[in-house]
Amino acid sequence: MKQEESSYSNNLKGLQEALRASELRYRRLFETAKDGILILDAENGKIVDVNPFLIRLLGYSFNQLINKQVWDIGFLKDVISSKDNFRELQDNKYIRYENLPLETVDGHTIDVEFVSNVYQENHHKVIQCNIRDITERKRSMNIIAAERERLAVTLRSIGDGVIATDTNGNIEIMNIIAEKLCGYTQEEALGRPLTSVFTLINENTREPHENPVEKVLSTGKIIELENHAVIVSKGGRERIITDSAAPIRNNAHEIIGVVIVFRDITERRSLLESAQRNQKLESLGLLAGGIAHDFNNLMGGIFGYIDLAGGESTNSNVAQYLAKAMSTIERARDLTRQLLTFAKGGYPVQEITPVIRFIQETAQFALSGSKVSCQFDIPEVLWVCNIDKNQIAQVISNIVINAQHAMPQGGTLEISARNISFNENEHHILSKGNYVKLSIKDSGIGITKKMLPYIFDPFYTIREKGHGLGLAICYSIINRHGGTIEVETVIDQGSTFHIYLPACPEESCVESHMTEITHKGGGTIMIIEDEEIIQEIIAGMLKTFGYSVVCMNDGKEALEFFIKEDKAKRTVAGLILDLTVSGGMGGKDIIKEIRKLNTTIPVFVTSGYADDPIIRNPHEYGFTASIGKPFRKADLAQILEKHMGNKKTGTSK
Repeated sequence: MKQEESSYSNNLKGLQEALRASELRYRRLFETAKDGILILDAENGKIVDVNPFLIRLLGYSFNQLINKQVWDIGFLKDVISSKDNFRELQDNKYIRYENLPLETVDGHTIDVEFVSNVYQENHHKVIQCNIRDITERKRSMNIIAAERERLAVTLRSIGDGVIATDTNGNIEIMNIIAEKLCGYTQEEALGRPLTSVFTLINENTREPHENPVEKVLSTGKIIELENHAVIVSKGGRERIITDSAAPIRNNAHEIIGVVIVFRDITERRSLLESAQRNQKLESLGLLAGGIAHDFNNLMGGIFGYIDLAGGESTNSNVAQYLAKAMSTIERARDLTRQLLTFAKGGYPVQEITPVIRFIQETAQFALSGSKVSCQFDIPEVLWVCNIDKNQIAQVISNIVINAQHAMPQGGTLEISARNISFNENEHHILSKGNYVKLSIKDSGIGITKKMLPYIFDPFYTIREKGHGLGLAICYSIINRHGGTIEVETVIDQGSTFHIYLPACPEESCVESHMTEITHKGGGTIMIIEDEEIIQEIIAGMLKTFGYSVVCMNDGKEALEFFIKEDKAKRTVAGLILDLTVSGGMGGKDIIKEIRKLNTTIPVFVTSGYADDPIIRNPHEYGFTASIGKPFRKADLAQILEKHMGNKKTGTSK
């Protein structure tokens, strides 16, 4: 019996020691825990125990908390502000708050994570509250959130498209520019394979481009796309882009994704092509200008003699043959004018012009005798334009004739015009201002994408009998008017050429009809011209008008003669000066000296260069008017009648 009592006593002692050891371990954990621990009596809400960490966190003393009802202290007022709130804590076995504000003794607020559990302890229940300070975690999360926001703002601000993928090629980030170019929102694209959103093809071959993500992941290097890359959006819109793709690496230098940065260069390439085209035209112009000048002088003799012969002929057959010869030479003169369009200064001689009837008549004339008809859509009020009518007529005719060739079976050409205004940088080529937009639409064969970049290049043509100057001339003319030409085309559906001409809404103009000019004059006109043939022709024309003529081929000698005549009061009626005289004073030098002596005498300048600024703006250099070679008798009669008709000869200063 004693042995049994001894065994029982030993067992009881062992259990007590184990219990004390367990309590000691619990106490150590309780005292050293890095989270706050609060023990509440589940029946009355009194604080039964609180660990040192929570005391330090709140700033209270142990005695300020122990045996106090938790709602009286107030640091958990957002959870337990009253006895009723405490009942909710009693009824719920488990409560968790991810982010709970806790008020310290000095009134500061600390963000904590709060978890409460209800336990059975001996014969009564307790509530254990675990409180973790998340101030640093929240600060870190705020920093991360701020960085994310900064990244999002940066991505939104970047002018390039940006797409980031994981190592499987699935999209993780996509900025606004990328959304616009791809046609997908970021929400639609997230998690999708890059190739299903970022669709690339070769502009020329139309073949798909290699997946940049796969290439980066296989090489581990930054790569750039080849030329002629085109992105096709969700809606089918195509834009030319340039891009690069690079690996994204972590701190361990491991690849964790790929970033693709790409830029829309459609407009930039259009500007570059426009600049290159202008450079080609400029180079061609240097050659064309010289050829046209010499050709004009040579043709001036043929032109003038035939014109004079036609006026003198009394034989109807001869007159008819001469008229046909003149018609043929007119075509040669038109070709020269086309060459001069390319010349360095082959600029338009512009005047304010109403264009409604001008557009209609020019297009209809170009289609005379063809199987193509015109349908016009032009408003009654269309702004006037500051244009060279001859050059713009050439543009319209060239485009209309091309459209006719594109519709060999006939059809209808749709021609429309609209008033349009652009703000600064609204159009990728045109400056801010007002324009008339003329659109010429055919339903022909269209232009292939391969050919489209070259259609305005000199000598580029797809027609067997074409010379490749038509559209190049159109481009040059419109460019020198301060406008531009754009083309839309679809194979087997047709092409539309859009011509933009600077407009003058504030100007008004009434169309006038030209009538044949006749002129009669008298007095002496001096001719300074180093080409004897041209001298003879101009002299012959002047004599038919009733003038006497003095011809000279040396500018200095002519100036001395004029001064002598002026002093002797034998006033010359007028002068016709060649702009350039080989080896001597030309018109530009002579006019300065003449105007010192006489400010009113009519002085006309002539040249085979229609490109010289003096020919375009004779008044600015002291001349009365200008006339380009070759010219007809009627052309000379027109300027003489305008400036010398029914007028007395000039008077000395």
